[in-house]
Amino acid sequence: TFLAKGVGLKHQSIIKDHLSSESLVSAKGLLTRVIQITMIIEILGTIFLFMAWDDELKFNTLGQKIFYSIFHSISAFCNAGFSLFSDGLFTNDISEGTAVFARESDINLRKMYLLHFIIAILIILGSIGFSTIEDIFTLNKTKRRFKNPNKEWRLSTRIAVYSTVILVSIGTIGFMFLEFNQLTDRTIIEALSTSFFQSVTTRTAGFHTMNFGGSPGGVPIGNPTIIMVIFLMFIGAAPGSTGGGIKSTTFYVLTMSAISNIKGQDRIEIGKRTIPDDLIRKAFSVFMFATTYNLIAVFVLSITESGNPAEIGILQLVFEQISAFATVGLSMGITSDLTAMGKVVIIISMYIGRVGTLTLALALSNKVITNSYRYPDGHVMVG
Repeated sequence: TFLAKGVGLKHQSIIKDHLSSESLVSAKGLLTRVIQITMIIEILGTIFLFMAWDDELKFNTLGQKIFYSIFHSISAFCNAGFSLFSDGLFTNDISEGTAVFARESDINLRKMYLLHFIIAILIILGSIGFSTIEDIFTLNKTKRRFKNPNKEWRLSTRIAVYSTVILVSIGTIGFMFLEFNQLTDRTIIEALSTSFFQSVTTRTAGFHTMNFGGSPGGVPIGNPTIIMVIFLMFIGAAPGSTGGGIKSTTFYVLTMSAISNIKGQDRIEIGKRTIPDDLIRKAFSVFMFATTYNLIAVFVLSITESGNPAEIGILQLVFEQISAFATVGLSMGITSDLTAMGKVVIIISMYIGRVGTLTLALALSNKVITNSYRYPDGHVMVG
């Protein structure tokens, strides 16, 4: 089998490149570490979630409370966004007589801030990539840094962490200011918590505690916020993670490339390392593939939904498409109203978004054509 026989150097190199590792890996070793990291984080997440449920949220049995904790821990770490509540974490009413809860309750899951924080941490851990988690948290690496505090994270780890912090900060500030009117019933800390959670989850996971237009109750968020969310969804998570999108490191490298060009620098330097040209070309190829595909998909959706009696707007179509491509799972409430062909486009987008950019990146890393000749440089006007 694949795991029993292992993989050759060529395939090890591909895995190494995808997981941002600086050394060749074995299939068995990789799978073992991934399973260990996943199990530890999800077990810890289950324990913390079990303790975070509001006391007024009365489960009928201890087993049901444990199951809900396990389910939401796995869903959060895997960036799945699935919830056992009728309207996810936007639920603010639990009906009497359910098989799970002991009594009718007006518990507002939208304001269970400790629960949100734990889920947000699980989402972040799932979205920064297994190699990043290993570099930061594993016992061996921690011991080495304790003995040598000056030892830095790997470059890929630094980029994944920095880009995540930047994007989460942008989203948090954006939600705070753009949706200020919706947060007036909360204290500053509560509003900041809601904005932070929504910023984290909109990039990869799909949980929501604000109304995107597809949930009953509350005022839907405005178009400026929708555009910001589309931007965050398109970028997505880090490579080697459970999230989608073009990947935060791709966006970071392209941004640094643009900044270097503006400064007139002939190379890109990040963290005392020079980014090779072939890596920049890969990042640009992934970005162009994703952009081109999404433009085509939105164009096709605009045709399939042109006669839709639901009168779906172009911004709703763009949101639905980017959410599908980035495997986020958020919706403005139009999914059920799409035509059969429109739903097919969304299904294809989810599949391509999950494996397409990865497949393209691996194909590019595996096919290097070297010519024995070189034409003279040509110059064209750009910009």
